[in-house]
Amino acid sequence: MIKSEILVPLLNANEPEARLVEIHVKDRQSVEKGLLLFTIETTKATTEIESPSAGFVRLLAIKGAMLLVGERLAVITDTAKEEISLSSKGLPPSSPVNDIRITKPARALAKLLGVGLTALPHDRLVTEEIVRQTAAGLQKMDLELPPSRQPYL
Repeated sequence: MIKSEILVPLLNANEPEARLVEIHVKDRQSVEKGLLLFTIETTKATTEIESPSAGFVRLLAIKGAMLLVGERLAVITDTAKEEISLSSKGLPPSSPVNDIRITKPARALAKLLGVGLTALPHDRLVTEEIVRQTAAGLQKMDLELPPSRQPYL
């Protein structure tokens, strides 16, 4: 039986995801409440996640994965041999879905402008301004873009 779920917490209101930078336990390892399990980070914060209860940890994500807030990192079960359904979440960082780091406002703007996430850069945090630049580059016709909140330099 699953005793606890370990979910990705919200570390920064403008970043709906975090990178799993370290896994401090092995799958099926016996853990006590308070044992360090994971280290996750956003562009502005790093945090350590401890076990919420005693039991056996069942890993559902891999090191380096970009995970959305609320996704399962792991579960704590009563036994090490207990069957659980593995999540498709926690794909390797090379996955186009998980590789992009984008702010919540930039994601909304990309959706509004019809800019696919694969068209955006995957080597840095994507902001609204980057989405605007990408949209302008993708469009050959005049496109009325929402005004930027950033001053032009």
